[in-house]
Amino acid sequence: YAFLPVISKLIDLIRNPLNESVSNVTVRAGTTGLLEASGVATFQLDDGKGGVRISASHFEADRFDTPLSATDALLRDDPEDDKFSLDALFQVSDSIQWGAEVTYYKGVIGTVEPRGRGQYGTIEDYSMKTTLSVDTSSGKWNLAMHQNVNEEGRRSVVQLETGLLLLNNTIKAKGLFVELSNFRSIGSKTAVRFSAGYKDDKVDQFGIGPLTDTGHVGLRTYYGSALWNYAASDKLSLTASFRWDYINLRRTADEAASLPFNNDDFGSFSE
Repeated sequence: YAFLPVISKLIDLIRNPLNESVSNVTVRAGTTGLLEASGVATFQLDDGKGGVRISASHFEADRFDTPLSATDALLRDDPEDDKFSLDALFQVSDSIQWGAEVTYYKGVIGTVEPRGRGQYGTIEDYSMKTTLSVDTSSGKWNLAMHQNVNEEGRRSVVQLETGLLLLNNTIKAKGLFVELSNFRSIGSKTAVRFSAGYKDDKVDQFGIGPLTDTGHVGLRTYYGSALWNYAASDKLSLTASFRWDYINLRRTADEAASLPFNNDDFGSFSE
C-alpha cells in the first residue's frame, strides 16, 4: 500500500495539463455499423504557466439483430454516445494555482427489469468544476466547487385499442459541492488538516394527481472535519480524525390534503 500514493502522484503528474503534451486522433470502424472516433489535444502557454487538455469522442453501432416484441422494437435505439472533456490548469503565481474542468456525456441506455422487461432511454450528464490552491504561511489552502446535472429520459409504451402509444418520462438531478480545506505541517513530525463543506443535491419531482407545481426533493449537507497525524518514528505513526455532518432533507412543492405528508415532514424526519 505504501506505493499507492506514489503511483497516484505520478499519474497526476502525467495527466497534469501543465506538463502533458499529447495530440492524437483515433478512428475505428467495423461490422454491425461500428464507428468510433476520438481525439485528444493539449496546449501550453509559452511561459509554462498554463495548460489545457481537450478530449472528445463519438461511438455508434447497430443493435444486435435479435427477435423483439412489438413493444421493445418501438422502444429500443441503436447504441450511441458522445463525450467531451476540457481540463485547464494555470500557475497564477508562485503560490497560487487555479484549475477548471468541464465534462459532458450523452448516450443511449438499456436495462432489464427484474420481471424481464426492457427499459430504454437516454442519459445526458454535464459537470463544471473549479479549484483554487494557495500556499501561505499558515499552510496550503484549497477551495473546490463542483456543479453536476444529470438528466435521464425513459421511454415506455401503453397499449391502446388503436395501437401502441410511446411515452417519454424525464427526471433531472442536480448537485452542488463546495469545500474549503487547509493542510499544514507543524515541525517535521506533525501534520494537520481541516476542512468544511456544503453539499446540495436535489431531484425535480413528477406531477402528483392534479398538482402542477411539484417542486423538488433535496438533501442539503453541511460538514466539518479535522485530521491530526504524528510520525513517532520511521515505522510508527499516530492518526486521529473527527467529522461532523448536519443533514437536512427537504421538499418544496404544492401540498394537498390527500397526501399522507407535507413539506415540513421531510425536514423533521432528517434533522
